[in-house]
Amino acid sequence: DRDQPLPAGTYTAKILTHDGIGQNYVVNVGVSGEPPYQTEDGRGGWAGDYWEPTYVAIEGDRVILGTGNAEAQRPTIGTDLEGRKLWGSAALGHSLALHKGFGYFVAWAFGGNLVKFDQATGQLKPFANGQAETKAPGTGPRRGLVALDDTTLVMSAEVEDKLYLLDLATGEAKGELPLPAPKGLAVDGKGTLYAISGNAVGRVDLKSGVFTPLATGLDTPKMLACDANGNIHVSLQGQTMQVWKLSPQGKVMQKFGKVGGRPALGKYDPAGMRSPYAIAVDKNNRLWVCENDREPKRYSAWSADGTLWKEFFGSQPYSTAGYFDPKDP
Repeated sequence: DRDQPLPAGTYTAKILTHDGIGQNYVVNVGVSGEPPYQTEDGRGGWAGDYWEPTYVAIEGDRVILGTGNAEAQRPTIGTDLEGRKLWGSAALGHSLALHKGFGYFVAWAFGGNLVKFDQATGQLKPFANGQAETKAPGTGPRRGLVALDDTTLVMSAEVEDKLYLLDLATGEAKGELPLPAPKGLAVDGKGTLYAISGNAVGRVDLKSGVFTPLATGLDTPKMLACDANGNIHVSLQGQTMQVWKLSPQGKVMQKFGKVGGRPALGKYDPAGMRSPYAIAVDKNNRLWVCENDREPKRYSAWSADGTLWKEFFGSQPYSTAGYFDPKDP
């Protein structure tokens, strides 16, 4: 002991043993995975324990959604059209576009990089030039990202009042257009580009750069999506807290969710949205909504008639807030 050798002699050694530390699953609160905890095959648990639901995009039978940041759970997951988790991925960003089996993320933070991944597995893939990622142009929030065609991604840069055109193969910038305060973007099946500019939704002519407003005076519009019929969906926050479906001419055709949304405090009302943000429409004409709120992290899916079809809840952080029921403390 203390570098002093023990003298020769007879000694008795005793060892304390135990069966090790184990765990028992008791209950799950607010996670829609089956099972709700992570599993080795990647199908357990749900998306991102950090941040709030931030992106959703759909192509064919694949739904990609997530929070854009995580520590325990994967930030991004792929599901089928029923919402069954198929994989989790470390690929992440703040804006998401899908095109022909691949996904593209732009991050506002993390260096502002553009990355590419495989929709089938969630694994990152290099661009055609061999680069694993490329620096996205612009600064600050770049909410809108959409594949215009087989050669071009369009990205909005709100702070700079610009739309950037990116080469789909390499991710490199190849052009830009002025547009005041651009946010969400969407492209219909005919290649028509729609954008949010300020509080208006309109059509963008990429050749002339002209923005033609279709619906104006909207309440805090955030993101866009087109359905198979060319109708435009826009998420509205502010006092509205709904998603509206517009015709290609800008006429309001339908409103999803309860006016004013569900309350931040009080009884939970599944018929209302809370801060609807990223949206997508699947081939069954169901509307998927990322509700940009952390308590709970809800992804709601709505039938074509405007009723709630399903709701999914994301993983909670390790410092989840707790509340007392004032009627039963």
